[in-house]
Amino acid sequence: MANSASLIYHHLLFSFLLILLQAAPCPAAGGSWSVLLPSIGISAMHMQLLPNDRVVMYDRTDFGISNISLPDGKCRPNSTDCSAHSVEYDIASNSIRPLMVLTNVWCSSGTLMPDGRLIQTGGWDDGYRVVRIYKSCDSCDWQEIPNGLNQQRWYATNHILPDGKQIIIGGRQAFNYEFYPKMSTTENSPSLPFLVQTNDPNVENNLYPFVFLNPDGNLFVFANNRAILFDYSKNQVLKTYPTIPGGQPRNYPSTGSAVLLPLMIKNGTVNTVEVLVCGGAPKGAFVNANNGKFDGALDTCGRIKISDPNPQWVMETMPMARVMGDMLLLPNGHVLIINGVSAGVAGWELGRNPVLSPVVYQPDNQVGSRFEVQNPSTKPRVYHSTAVLLRDGRVLIGGSNPHDKYEFTNVLYPTELSLEAFSPSYLDSSSSGLRPRIIFPRKTTRIRYGKRVVIVFTISGIVDPSSVSVTMVAPSFNTHSFSMNQRLLVLDGGVATKIRGKSRYQVVVTAPSSGNLAPAGNYLLFVVHKEIPSAAQENKLMAPSASVFSRHLLFSFLLVLFQAAPCPVAAAGGSWSVLLPSIGISAMHMQLLPNDRVVMYDRTDFGISNISLPDGKCRPNSTDCSAHSVEYDIASNSIRPLMVLTNVWCSSGTLMPDGRLVQTGGWDDGYRVVRIYKSCDSCDWQEIPKGLNQQRWYATNHILPDGRQIIIGGRQAFNYEFYPKMSTTENSPSLPFLVQTNEPNVENNLYPFVFLNPDGNLFVFANNRAILLDYSKNQVLKTYPTMPDGQPRNYPSTGSAVLLPLRIKNGTVNAVEVLVCGGAPKGAFVNANNGIFDGALDTCGRIKISDPNPQWVMETMPMARVMSDMLLLPNAQILIINGVSAGVAGWELGRNPVLSPVIYQADNQAGSRFEVQNPSTIPRVYHSTAVLLRDGRVLIGGSNAHDKYEFTNVLYPTELSLEAFSPSYLDSSSSGLRPRIILPVTNTKIRYGNRLVIVFTVSGLVDPNSVSVTMVAPSFNTHSFSMNQRLMVLDGGVANKILGNSRYQVVVTTPPSGNIAPAGNYLLFVVHKEIPSPGVWVQMQ
Repeated sequence: MANSASLIYHHLLFSFLLILLQAAPCPAAGGSWSVLLPSIGISAMHMQLLPNDRVVMYDRTDFGISNISLPDGKCRPNSTDCSAHSVEYDIASNSIRPLMVLTNVWCSSGTLMPDGRLIQTGGWDDGYRVVRIYKSCDSCDWQEIPNGLNQQRWYATNHILPDGKQIIIGGRQAFNYEFYPKMSTTENSPSLPFLVQTNDPNVENNLYPFVFLNPDGNLFVFANNRAILFDYSKNQVLKTYPTIPGGQPRNYPSTGSAVLLPLMIKNGTVNTVEVLVCGGAPKGAFVNANNGKFDGALDTCGRIKISDPNPQWVMETMPMARVMGDMLLLPNGHVLIINGVSAGVAGWELGRNPVLSPVVYQPDNQVGSRFEVQNPSTKPRVYHSTAVLLRDGRVLIGGSNPHDKYEFTNVLYPTELSLEAFSPSYLDSSSSGLRPRIIFPRKTTRIRYGKRVVIVFTISGIVDPSSVSVTMVAPSFNTHSFSMNQRLLVLDGGVATKIRGKSRYQVVVTAPSSGNLAPAGNYLLFVVHKEIPSAAQENKLMAPSASVFSRHLLFSFLLVLFQAAPCPVAAAGGSWSVLLPSIGISAMHMQLLPNDRVVMYDRTDFGISNISLPDGKCRPNSTDCSAHSVEYDIASNSIRPLMVLTNVWCSSGTLMPDGRLVQTGGWDDGYRVVRIYKSCDSCDWQEIPKGLNQQRWYATNHILPDGRQIIIGGRQAFNYEFYPKMSTTENSPSLPFLVQTNEPNVENNLYPFVFLNPDGNLFVFANNRAILLDYSKNQVLKTYPTMPDGQPRNYPSTGSAVLLPLRIKNGTVNAVEVLVCGGAPKGAFVNANNGIFDGALDTCGRIKISDPNPQWVMETMPMARVMSDMLLLPNAQILIINGVSAGVAGWELGRNPVLSPVIYQADNQAGSRFEVQNPSTIPRVYHSTAVLLRDGRVLIGGSNAHDKYEFTNVLYPTELSLEAFSPSYLDSSSSGLRPRIILPVTNTKIRYGNRLVIVFTVSGLVDPNSVSVTMVAPSFNTHSFSMNQRLMVLDGGVANKILGNSRYQVVVTTPPSGNIAPAGNYLLFVVHKEIPSPGVWVQMQ
C-alpha cells in the first residue's frame, strides 16, 4: 500500500505541475469545460453522433460488470452479466438510456450509413465477424448479424463510399478489405499488401489506418509512417506517397491522429486536398513501455497536399507532444486536438503524463502561428478516450480506461465514466452578437448534388456579409484517436445579403457536385460569421432503393432546394433602370464632370447620328448636321448635343485639376488634336490642331502630381508626351517597352493600363506584363513578372484593370495592388477574323506592386469576359460590367454578351471575392462605357460592334440607350444605414495633409467602428479602361455622435501629397457598413 500511495502522490504532483506548465509553449486562448454527467455507467471507448441529436457509446463486453444495469431486469444471453455495455445519450435532456450489445465490440469500427443507421463492424472474440446495426428511437436497441463479415476485424477502419456502401479496411492480421452491404454472398475480401508492408513485427503500428475519401473517388490510406492513393474498385495502388519525415510510426499502438483538412469547393471542384497527421510515439516506444520505460510522445505534425503531382510532407511542431490525442474538425474549419498523454503508447497501463490542454490548429494561418493552446480540463483522458462534435458546436468528451477492467482506486489513472463538454472560444458569450442562427430551411431538408440552395439566418449584432461562409460536417465515428468518415466541406458561394427584417440575412451556396466530394448521408450544416459558427440542424436522407445505394442518391443536410438549376455563384443583388431609350449617339467615350454632367462622344465618320446639332448647325466643310457628342445632365435626365470638329474615334483623355476635360488624339484628322471641354449651359468643344507631337490613336492618359497629363502610346506610337507642354520644342521620349509588347499584326498592347504609384512613378501594363516607369527620367525602375498564363490583356484582346483602393495610414500607403481581369487568349484576334470565336479569359491577376519581390496571384472569375469595364465603387469594392464571353474587340468580332455584372470584394479571402449581380437585358459589347455617378449608381452606355450605326439584321444592334445599374448598397432595405453628408458642402477646397471634419446623418443604428471615408477620382472611360481611376480610403474614420438624434462627425486626414492624390476634383463619400453616402465634390489643392 505504501508503494501504491507513493506512486499516486507523485503522479498527482506531476499532474499539478503539468497544469501549471502547459501554458508555457503558447498562451491559452480560451475554451471552457463542463461536466455533463458524473457517470454514464460505462467508459465510452467508442462514440458516434446520430442524426437525431443523440450519441451512441459503448466499451466492451468482457470488462466485467459495468456501472449501469440493463432495463427491466434483462441480462445478456447465456450470461449472468445484467449490466449495459452501450448507452445512448440524449443531448437535449442530458440523460442516458442503456442498450444491449450481445457480442464483444472491443476495439471495433463503424460509420453512419446514408439512411442514418450506425453500421458497426467487428470486435474481439465472439464479435470478430459480427455486423451490428443501430437505428435510434426511444425503444430501439442493437441488432446483430453473425458472420456478416468475411474476415475477423479487430482494430479496423471504416469509411462510407460514394455509392453508399462502407469499406472496412484492415484489422489485426487482416491484410485486406471488404464492403458492407455485400453485392453477393460470395463477395471476397481483396488483399492489400500495403498493410503487410507497414506491419512492424510484434508491434504492428498500422492498426486503425487513417483512411480518407479523396475527391477523385479513390482512398488515401495512411498506415505506420506512409500512405498510398488506392483505387479500391480495381484493388490498385495509384500513388505511393513519401514516408513522413523522421519515419516515426503514427498508428496504433503508437497512436497519433489525422484529419482530412477542410475541402474548399470552387466551381464544383476542390483544387487542394490536404491531410494532417499529428502526434504518435517513436519507434521502440511500445517495447519500452512494456518494460516500464515511457518514451516521450511525438510533438510533430505532417501536412501533405495529396492532390499535388509531386506531394511532399511539411512538418510542423505542436506546442506539446501527444500520443492518443483526438483530432476533430470544428465548424469554422479549425482543427481541435484533444485528449491523450505525452509519454508511452496505447495499451494497458502503457501511457503516462496526461495532456490536459487541448490545442486548436488553424490551417489557413501562416506556418508558425497555427497552434493555439486552450484552457485545460481537470480530468485525464488517456487510453480509450473519445470525442465527437455536437450540433451546437460543443465537443463531447468521454471514456478513458487504460485497464483490462474497471479500476477506480489505487491506480494512476482511474477508469473514467464521466461525460464532459468542451466549448471552444467561439461559444463564449462575448461572441453572441456575431453568432448566426439558421431560421430557414428547417430540419432534414433534402437536396441534390450541384444544386443552388438558399439559407436564411439572423445575427443580432453587426454583420460583415463578406465574412460569412457555409460549412457542412459529416458526423464521425470516434475510437482509438481516429474519427472515421470525418469530413468538412466549405460550400461554393457564401457572401451574405440582407433581406427582410432587422437582422435577417440570406446566403446562397451550391451543394457539392458529387458523392466523391460528399457521399450520400447526413451532415451538419453551419453558417459561419467571422469564424463564429451557428448551431447546425440535423439532416436526413431518403434512400431511393432498398439495398444498394446508387450514385444518384439524394444527400441531406440543412438546406432547401429553391431552384433546380445549379448556380456556381449566387446572384446577390443590384437593379437596372433605363434612363433614356436614346441619347442619339452610341457612347464610345464617357467622362463624369464636376457639375454632375457627363460628356459622351463616339466618332465623326460613322455617318449621320440620331441627334441633330442645334440651331441648324453643321460640321465645317461637311453636310453632316448631326451631333457626335452629347452632354447628359443627371439631374434633369436630359441631353444637350455638342459639336466635335475632328475625328475623336478611339481617343483618350482625363480631367485637368481645374475641372476641364482635356481629350487627345483620335483618327485621321484627329490624330494630333487636343480638345478641351469646360462644361456650362452653352459651352462646346474647343480644339487645338497639332496640339500633340505624335499621332495618338488608342493611347492612355493619366494626370500627374504636377497637374499635367501624360499621354502614353497609341498605334505605332512607342513613346509618350505631356500636356500642357513646357515648351514648343518639348519632345516625345521613346518607350521601348511598347515595342517589346507589340505583337506583329495584332498589337495586344493598345490602351495600356497606366496607374500613378504613390512613389510618383507610373505602373504601365501592356499585353501581359508591366514596368514601373520614372517618366521624368525616362527610366524603367522595375520590370514585373509576366502574368502566369502569359495571355494578352490589352486591346484588341481587351481585358480591364484597376488600381485597388489605396488605404492611407499615417500619411503613407503600405500596400499598392493592381488587379487585371479578363481578356482573350493568344490567337483569338486572328481566329475571330476567320469566324472562330475563342472563349474569353476567366482569370484575374493580382499583384502587390509595392512588394520588393512582387508576384502575380491568379483568381478565377465566375464567368469569362472580354471587353468588360472595371469600376471602383465608393465602398472600395470593384464592379466588373459589360462585355462578351467569346471573341475579341473589333468590328463584328465579339460573341455571347455577359449580362450579369460581378462585384469583386478585394478584402475577402481568395475564393470568396466574386459575387454575381442581377443581369441587364441589354447587351453591351464592343464600344460600351461605364462611369460611377455621385449618387453611387453606375451609368452605362454605348455598344456598337459595327463600322456604322446598324439597328436591324445584325446580332447586336447599335445601342443608343443610357442605363443605370444600382448596386445593392442602394437597396431601400439599406436606407437606415445610409449616411448623408451635411459638411463639407459641395466644391469645398481641401489641402494636402490637413485635418478634415465631416458631419453626416444616419437615420438608423450606427456602428461608429464601421465608418470610413473614401475619395474617388472621376475617370475617363473608353475601350474597357477607366483612365485616371483612383480611390483612397482616408486616414481616420471612427465616427462620434454630436448634436441631434442622428448626427455624427468623423475626422480624417486628407492625402499627404499629389503622388497619392493628384490635384483636382474628387467625389468624397462616407461609408457605413459598406453602405456609401451620396458623394460630395471636393477640390484637392
